[in-house]
Amino acid sequence: MTKTPLVLELTPEGQTLACFYSHCRAMVIARLLAIMGDPELVCPGDGNPDVLWFVWAHQDMPDKIRKAAEEMSTANLLTHLGFDKPEGGS
Repeated sequence: MTKTPLVLELTPEGQTLACFYSHCRAMVIARLLAIMGDPELVCPGDGNPDVLWFVWAHQDMPDKIRKAAEEMSTANLLTHLGFDKPEGGS
């Protein structure tokens, strides 16, 4: 599986969680900061220092970014539930 440079998740608390991986990180972070503004929180990943987590409120999110975050959140949920495997996780 190829790791994307960015994973967006929408949280139930009304925030957008972005995980930036080390490859291509600077360009992607700079662009998302330009679009989204200052994040509420920035922290390194627990198990991997090459991962950075950012949190923004998603009420100010542009529609294209919100759509991408919704699609990534849905795909991640389906993966965790096992629906990306044959026979619903078998």
